[in-house]
Amino acid sequence: MEHKRLSIPLAGKLRRIRGSGTSWVERVEGPGLPCFLKTYLYPWPKGPFRGIFRNTLFAPSRVAREWRALKHLAAHGVQPDLALWREERRCLGFLLQARLLSLDFGGPDLAAPEGIQLLQTHGTKGLQALAAFVDALHDSGLRDPDFRLRNFLVRERGGRLQFAKIDSSSSWLVRPGSSRDRARKRDRDMLRAELAEVGLELGEGTGPGAR
Repeated sequence: MEHKRLSIPLAGKLRRIRGSGTSWVERVEGPGLPCFLKTYLYPWPKGPFRGIFRNTLFAPSRVAREWRALKHLAAHGVQPDLALWREERRCLGFLLQARLLSLDFGGPDLAAPEGIQLLQTHGTKGLQALAAFVDALHDSGLRDPDFRLRNFLVRERGGRLQFAKIDSSSSWLVRPGSSRDRARKRDRDMLRAELAEVGLELGEGTGPGAR
C-alpha cells in the first residue's frame, strides 16, 4: 500500500490495527499529531461497480459520508473536529480507493473494557452525559443507523465524560431540530440494546450534551 499520494505529510510510521482485505485502519506512530488513516479498496471486477454510484448527491461514498458527518458534528458544536483529510481515486467514474485521515480523540471506544469502565465509574451522570450527547447529535440533524458501542469514543476531561461519534459511513442529514422520526428512535433503541448487553441503561439527556 503506497502512502506517498497523501497531500498531508504523516510524521511517523503507520501501524495497521484492524481491518480486512478491502478495508483497514492504521494508526500513526511517531512525532506529530496522533491520528488514524482509514482505507477502503474496491478491487476489480466487482469492487468498482459496487462503488460507481456512490459519488452522487443521493449516494455519496462511505468516506464522503464519514467526512460529512464529522464536519457536520463539529460545525454544530457536538464534538471536536476530527476530520483532517480525505481522498477518492476513480477511473472513468469507477471508485477504486477511498481514504480518510482523522485525529485521535484521545479515548477508547465504548465497546472496549476501558470505555465501559469509564461509564461504570461515572455511574448515572456518565450515562446521562451519553444520552445528552446523543440528543445533541440528533438535534443537529444527523441520523446514523450504526449506533453501536464500538462507534462511540469516550474520554474524561475535568472530571466529566466527553464523547465522539465515528464510522458514520451510512449516515444522512435531516432538518436540524427534527425530534419525531423513526430514524431517531431506531438509533436510540440500538444504543440501548448495546448498553443492555453490558448491564447498563441509557440515561435521559439533561442538557445540550457533553461537548
